[in-house]
Amino acid sequence: MEQAAVLTIDRKIGIIRNTRSNKRKEKHMATGMAICKTTKKMVALGAAAMTLHGAFGGEPLIYPASDILAYAKTLEPRLTEIRRDLHRHPELAFEEFRTTAKIKETLSALPGVELLPCSMKTGCLAEIKGSRPELGTIALRCDIDALPIEEKSGVPYASLEKGKMHACGHDGHITINLGAAMVLSKFRPERTVRFIFQPAEETIPCGAPKMIEAGALDGVDMIWGFHINATSDFGNVGWYDGIVMAGGHTLEIKVHGKSAHTAYPEYSVNPIVILSRVVADIDSLKQTIRATRPYSVSMMDMECRPVAHSASPEEGRLVVKTRYHEPEVNDHLVAKIKEIVKSRCELFGATFDIAEEHGLDPTYNRPEMGPLVRENAAALGLPLEHIFASMGGDDFGYYGWKVPAYYMTFGLRTSPDFAIAHTAKFKWDEAVLPPAAAMFASCALRREYPSLPGGCPADAPSKP
Repeated sequence: MEQAAVLTIDRKIGIIRNTRSNKRKEKHMATGMAICKTTKKMVALGAAAMTLHGAFGGEPLIYPASDILAYAKTLEPRLTEIRRDLHRHPELAFEEFRTTAKIKETLSALPGVELLPCSMKTGCLAEIKGSRPELGTIALRCDIDALPIEEKSGVPYASLEKGKMHACGHDGHITINLGAAMVLSKFRPERTVRFIFQPAEETIPCGAPKMIEAGALDGVDMIWGFHINATSDFGNVGWYDGIVMAGGHTLEIKVHGKSAHTAYPEYSVNPIVILSRVVADIDSLKQTIRATRPYSVSMMDMECRPVAHSASPEEGRLVVKTRYHEPEVNDHLVAKIKEIVKSRCELFGATFDIAEEHGLDPTYNRPEMGPLVRENAAALGLPLEHIFASMGGDDFGYYGWKVPAYYMTFGLRTSPDFAIAHTAKFKWDEAVLPPAAAMFASCALRREYPSLPGGCPADAPSKP
């Protein structure tokens, strides 16, 4: 019901913005506002009403959208050069020293951009002071690390670093955020803009909490993030209001049994037998847990080594990972896994211990910010796509627990067999860079923004 209302309102916005008849504008304005008032679950009521009024009044941005996009397109050669340089020299989490130097060099050359102090060894913060700084501060964040993958893409600018590759597109993310900085250096925003180039998105522990500790969100009123998306058609701006990416949790289970000679297995407490039962029982949980949002349980690693050639194992190890959109579901899932391990170990006479590692928080898109994405894309003439909530994860979710946040996507797919991220053959068309940079910059160039309290609202998922 809520998503249908959002889409209907978006259609009304398009009609209002593109018709010359004031009478027709007023008709669709009245219909749109009626939907806002009658849809009880319309969390984005205020933002939707504001967007309708903005559409009635004209351009949503403080500069003509056509000028912003046209300027971004002139940056394509420079953006392509930057992206290929970054792609040739990928660096892993918390090792992005050359990458950071390249980012700082590029930002330092832009009029109006100031590098800010940052206690992190890699990554950086920068700012453009707005013409009306009293209006607040908008943050634009990207991630900068690569993956430990040997590249097989075949592109002439492939990685020169053995066993390392920008296989998740973070070279593109850096370039798009730098492109946004170039656009905003040309089209000065009213609000101050904070640029966050964050290290270590791909690891646990990850970089977002450390960047927050380093002051990345100090004084920030709203933050925007994005990902280039191999599962979305090329050029599409992807949006999703609510939980857009999953949280994660890891359990390392160790079972302590008793070794025995293989001639006398009745004297053993074999961890292989126990863990095989545990795996089967965990796998069956999906038939017993009901949830309104997706979740998954994956067995990631199991190891049981014999004590000797003719002696059964004494210890066994199993790694289980969960992914979830609702933290309450994950809590229930983890409790059930612990019950299974305890029950099976008691049945066979073994002992156990379980180490837990909380991974990423779910990424929650504030529904009040969704209309801004859709209207900006429409103003720039970029196609929209209502994407599906993903079971993938991103540490952008940490920012959303502190300030209102929204995470969009930019489509890359050009064929049905397009190679997805985190694979050795991942490659994409750099023509996506200018429109993505224009779209990302537009998030800091709106005439109006909804007034939102910091952090996630009461209807968001509970913080893990």
